[in-house]
Amino acid sequence: MKRLLIAVLMCSVMIMAACSGGESLTWYETKEEAIQEGVISEGAGGYAVLSVEEYDGETFIFYEYNDALGVASIAESDKGYAWYRSSAYYGFEGDSPIHTIGFETETYSRFEVAVIAGTVNDSAITSVHVAGREPLDIHSPSGFFYLIHDGTVELTEVEAVEG
Repeated sequence: MKRLLIAVLMCSVMIMAACSGGESLTWYETKEEAIQEGVISEGAGGYAVLSVEEYDGETFIFYEYNDALGVASIAESDKGYAWYRSSAYYGFEGDSPIHTIGFETETYSRFEVAVIAGTVNDSAITSVHVAGREPLDIHSPSGFFYLIHDGTVELTEVEAVEG
């Protein structure tokens, strides 16, 4: 009976720990401070931020980390602002002139967005177009490009244009 009680208690503790998520955010007074400290906490360095994008009331940060693309968002609460990353880093390898992927990322408030991203590995490619949208910026020297979107965009709608 004692062993059963210990087993039940251990299971309860493990379930409670799992439900708490183990997630702790560090809160800052400003969005800018949360971004600056977030990049540092990721180990990405001061010049890693490619852009800060506002989309549907949420703030997304695209940044470079060890030759991969990172996407984070800024959580907001009465505590202030915090860096939040829910998705993996996206690396692109191989000899193709352009690599493209689609993925979803989620904010701290559980808002999900779809992202098309990739990298250009050929200097002859001067722009990337997605059907019905403005040309995407190609960030130098990484060659990264990306687009937050709603609805569906097929990867076949992404076109590399040589200049």
